[in-house]
Amino acid sequence: MPGLNPSQRVPAAPGAAHPVSRLAGALIAGIAAAVITGWIFDIRPLKTVLPGLVCMNPMSAVCFGIFGAALLWRESPYAVLRAAARWLPLWPLIIGASKLWDLIAGIGHGTELGLDQILFRDQLALIPGMAPNRMAPNTALNFCLLGIALHLSHRPGSYGKAYGLAAPSFLLAFLALMGYLFGVRPLYGLLHYIPMSLHASACFLLTCLGLVYLYPHEGLAGLAASRGPGGILARRLLPAVIVMPAVLGWLKIAGEHHGWWDAPMGLALLMLSTMAGLIGLVAWSSSTLDRMEASRRRVLEALTEAKVAAEEASVAKSRFLANMSHELRTPLNSIIGFTQILCKNKQGRFAERDLNFLDRVAGNGKHLLHLINNILDLSKVEAGKLAVILGPCDVGELVRETIAQMEGQLVGKPVLLVSSIPASLESLQSDGGKLKQVVINLVGNAVKFTDQGSITVTLEADLATRLPVAIAVTDTGPGIPADRLETIFEAFRQLDNGFGRQFEGTGLGLTISRSLCRLLGYGLEVASEPGKGSTFTIVLGDRKVTPEKRISTAVPDPLAEGSKVKG
Repeated sequence: MPGLNPSQRVPAAPGAAHPVSRLAGALIAGIAAAVITGWIFDIRPLKTVLPGLVCMNPMSAVCFGIFGAALLWRESPYAVLRAAARWLPLWPLIIGASKLWDLIAGIGHGTELGLDQILFRDQLALIPGMAPNRMAPNTALNFCLLGIALHLSHRPGSYGKAYGLAAPSFLLAFLALMGYLFGVRPLYGLLHYIPMSLHASACFLLTCLGLVYLYPHEGLAGLAASRGPGGILARRLLPAVIVMPAVLGWLKIAGEHHGWWDAPMGLALLMLSTMAGLIGLVAWSSSTLDRMEASRRRVLEALTEAKVAAEEASVAKSRFLANMSHELRTPLNSIIGFTQILCKNKQGRFAERDLNFLDRVAGNGKHLLHLINNILDLSKVEAGKLAVILGPCDVGELVRETIAQMEGQLVGKPVLLVSSIPASLESLQSDGGKLKQVVINLVGNAVKFTDQGSITVTLEADLATRLPVAIAVTDTGPGIPADRLETIFEAFRQLDNGFGRQFEGTGLGLTISRSLCRLLGYGLEVASEPGKGSTFTIVLGDRKVTPEKRISTAVPDPLAEGSKVKG
């Protein structure tokens, strides 16, 4: 498609009918109806357009009516009309093929089909001074080509075939039209056979135009609709290249016919006029392209300036948070420490009610400190200032420590915390502190969102190498809708965003967890189904290890150990 990268191209499939296609169909149907009316009531101008020209065969008019209907009914709300739009174009194919058969093998051998003489047979031979009206050979060939093209256009991926069939049809019709314009009979008539009529050539050109616009994003139609430089050049140059030589050539012949100039002068005027027209088009198009390029450069400069400003703002934000880190944490730690000392009430000065207030102060201080730590961690990750310290990491021990650390949060909840950790695992080269922070975040989320049921922490390992490959945290919480599986990793986003949300938190835990995983070279995946819970998986290594070569809860291991903690 014009305007898209090659990787964005898709197989052409006709979509909704384009207005140009519908307009072409309406014009074709109107011309066909006028010709049929002319044959019914014997109105010669309707059959010939201009005096002295050949009449359009009535069967040709019927075929054109079918082409017009095929373009108009393509997107009809009625299934029967859509089916007719697809299958009726095969009738012009049959008519055209039968005429070609008559020309090749039928005439003179008694096997002529004569389908082009079915309608108004008695009138076809009554045109004074002319041979009996039959379908022209080039007309019959075009009916065959366009009948197949319109039928195939209903199939996805038919763009190339339809264009390939329409191209020779357009050429034959355009030659016929130019033949009438310049009075050159060989262009619209073949040998001694009856020629293609003037309005038949116009109908064929309209059919080709309607067929092209059945694929508005492909080929010439897509190029003409493009807003890029190619589209601008196509819209300006293609009509001029087609129309300008025809008009200037006609004016040359008309001037010679009326004695305004002789042949050499006419040829010189034609050349000069063509050159002047092309120079004007090139100058016009070049100035437009220059303006577009200048506008593109201005936009690019503005984007560059905005990018620099955003980077400077990000650096300023990181500096501010780094500078404020000590200023924020120090007083908070003091508040929390002194409050905890007061909560011990060693001298018995505080009543139970006062101790409850102090507990609330300590709890809110810890919550605020956790929020500040999360924001600072996210800022460091975004700024790329979080260093990775690699070393031997016992992932099994890391999971056990996390389970022990999270036990207190399950007190009072009917939730079973289960872990499955294979024994005798090899150490992993990683940053244990950051990996543990991710596991704590995932288990903490599971504890927060699971009111009953179980939370399972599973450590998977490669049976051959004994290296950990994944840590999975599965809960029986409310689950996550499919359309929210990606947004939950965005900063400050939670499933229950709003003033009356049920669960506390900053909405930064998963954002930080994914950022830390990427920093360590790991992946963080999520699978969930509303009402059935969620599974967050830290991918530590190659998960393409086959199930039979993987240690997990699904594959019993004689060396595996398990633990259960019930709140």
